[in-house]
Amino acid sequence: MRNISKKFLTITLFVVLGLAMSGCTNKGPKVPEKQEVQQNLNTTEIRKSKISQMSEDEKTKAFSKAMNGIKNDVKNNSKYTKIKLNKPIDNRKWFTDNIYKLWSGEMTKDVFINDGISKYPNKDYEFYFIASSVLSK
Repeated sequence: MRNISKKFLTITLFVVLGLAMSGCTNKGPKVPEKQEVQQNLNTTEIRKSKISQMSEDEKTKAFSKAMNGIKNDVKNNSKYTKIKLNKPIDNRKWFTDNIYKLWSGEMTKDVFINDGISKYPNKDYEFYFIASSVLSK
């Protein structure tokens, strides 16, 4: 009996030390560094300037093309889970308006993500993914 207790204690000690040494922590969404926030602001200004030079027809076509690209990105990402926007209907408008604002440079990536997470707290990955997809178009 004593031999089993020593083995159990030894195994438990190794497991606890292994977890402690591996840095096993609960990591939530990271807070952007000052440099990253500045880079996002610069990218937003460049995008805003570029899109402001387009005609309304060009903007409509470019945004539609971007939305199709985003839909494809979402379909091809097995980790992405759908954000249920069906009820109330205002959520769809809010979502589409925010995507347009992000795409057109009227909203920064950080604001888009934080706004989304505040409304849908369990969808942080999805908002990061969508923001990155939008800004790649």
